[in-house]
Amino acid sequence: MKWLTGILLVLFLSLQYRLWIGEGSVEQIAVLKNELEEQKKTNLQLENRNKQLAAEIEDLRTGLETLEERARSDMGMIKEGETYYLFVDRRTLVNQANILPEQDDEEPGEHVMENEILQSDLQGEQ
Repeated sequence: MKWLTGILLVLFLSLQYRLWIGEGSVEQIAVLKNELEEQKKTNLQLENRNKQLAAEIEDLRTGLETLEERARSDMGMIKEGETYYLFVDRRTLVNQANILPEQDDEEPGEHVMENEILQSDLQGEQ
């Protein structure tokens, strides 16, 4: 009877070890469930992105307005007869590091580039 009790005890402990610590344990299953939920969220985001891209592709294939808008924003397309105006903020010019302001009392748009003066361009447009 002691042999049977010993064998049952060893069997019980080995099953408990596998349940709590070994491969396929409760902890490992919980980790896998969390990974599965994260993957589902990622898949949903990617599906939404794919739907948006598919809609954009369809617009580009069928509509000229979308194609024109894309050409204007990405490639700087300008129609014949249109005039292109570029408004530049003074802080943007200073932050680009290759354009330095002349003085504090200057008019907006009068900045000196390394070898080029923008002021003459502005006077030519007026």
